[in-house]
Amino acid sequence: MQRPQLSCRGEAARMQRRKQPPVPGAGKEPTAAVGAEGAPPRHAVLESALVKNLKKQITCLEMEVAVLKGSSKTLPELNGATTGNTCAADAAARGLGSAAADTAPTAAHARVHPSTLWDDAGEKEARRRESLQSANAASLQFTAQRLRLDKEALEVRLRCEQEEKQKLSMENARLLLALRESRGKGEEAHRRLAEALSALNTEQGRRREVEDKLRVPPPAEGDAECREDIFSEKEYYRVQTDRLRVAQQDGLVCIAELEKQLKTERARAAEAESQLCAALEEVRRLNSLAAERSSVYESLDKSYAGMCTLLQMAVDDCDALQHQLRQRQPDAFSPASSVSITETLRGLEQISSALKKEVVEGVRRADGGKALDEERSLCGLDKATFSSPPPAAAVPPPPAAAVPPPPPAAAVPPPPPAAAVPPPPAAAVPPPPPAAAVPPPPAATAVTSVSAHEPPKIQETSLRDAIDDELENIERRIREEEASLLAYLNSR
Repeated sequence: MQRPQLSCRGEAARMQRRKQPPVPGAGKEPTAAVGAEGAPPRHAVLESALVKNLKKQITCLEMEVAVLKGSSKTLPELNGATTGNTCAADAAARGLGSAAADTAPTAAHARVHPSTLWDDAGEKEARRRESLQSANAASLQFTAQRLRLDKEALEVRLRCEQEEKQKLSMENARLLLALRESRGKGEEAHRRLAEALSALNTEQGRRREVEDKLRVPPPAEGDAECREDIFSEKEYYRVQTDRLRVAQQDGLVCIAELEKQLKTERARAAEAESQLCAALEEVRRLNSLAAERSSVYESLDKSYAGMCTLLQMAVDDCDALQHQLRQRQPDAFSPASSVSITETLRGLEQISSALKKEVVEGVRRADGGKALDEERSLCGLDKATFSSPPPAAAVPPPPAAAVPPPPPAAAVPPPPPAAAVPPPPAAAVPPPPPAAAVPPPPAATAVTSVSAHEPPKIQETSLRDAIDDELENIERRIREEEASLLAYLNSR
């Protein structure tokens, strides 16, 4: 029964090895792809790793073949169960060669059940598959990296192509302008040549007429009169020719003056166009600055609203804790703790009201600043269009947070007289947070001078940092108050 089972298992293993893809095929794609790229050092490392992996797989396969040969030779000895198993196993091990001498079955290994051999083969097959998968994963990773580098190179090339396209478009516009100018010059020259040709043809026709008259023999009686007429007509044509020559010179001088004026006008037009482009760039920059400032104002408004909600929640928590404290011990209140709690609540209310006022004032100032910037941008655009390109616009900083001081102590109601609770021994209630005294926003001239020295982004960043620090201090004090109240409640 064991012999047909082992033969079936051997045939199944052979079929499985035939169905499996060849081992060297796993590294063909990355080697071919890397060969096209110029064989970087990483390719050499990957190739050496693949070669080592293939060598290990070959040794594993040789060991499997040796084990299968040893098992096939020891099958009769296992069925006979004779005492000569050790000699036959040693002879089989000596006949396998140096490659399979370590893995050949011995006397102890021959007594192992054959199913364990197939288990070892399955584990080796799993390890081989894992090595193949790791090699494929490494090749895929290398291919992905190469594609990423190709993508970056293509992006750089696309940017270069876009810049070249812009340069070519500008050169095309310049060449079109020069072509229009040369076309106008050609038309003017053609017109002048046509006029000169017509005048030349007229003069040649008159000259032929005079020559024809001179060739005709005059009558005998009117010879002197005809000669005088001919001489006078010749003098007349000479004077007309001189006049035409002078008029032509005057026309050439006028044409030169007109060409100079045309060049001056073209230079002025180019300067005006450059000023207009600079003004458009300034308008775009002002629009971008206005958008950034509006985004900063929106973020500040959101942070103000969030801190107001946090402070309101903290005030509600303090009210709830104070109410619980009064409900637990209505007859044993401490004046010091009640005073500190009321002062803390008063400070929190003042801070929340101040922050709410600052939100409204910030929105108003933002609206006013936007209108002022629009007027300044329009004025700068007019000046740039008619005189010269405008200077860099100084953007005013965002409105500073002006927190009013706390109201006088007389307006605050005194604590209840019946509260007589000793202060907690462990938790010391800290004093209420001081009011944030931030100076009001300076005037327009001061804003202009400050913005000329400091960029608006630095001012907005410093203001935001100051507000964040103040809010963190307030939140820390609120947490300390809550911790002290909870410690006091736990101690009581």
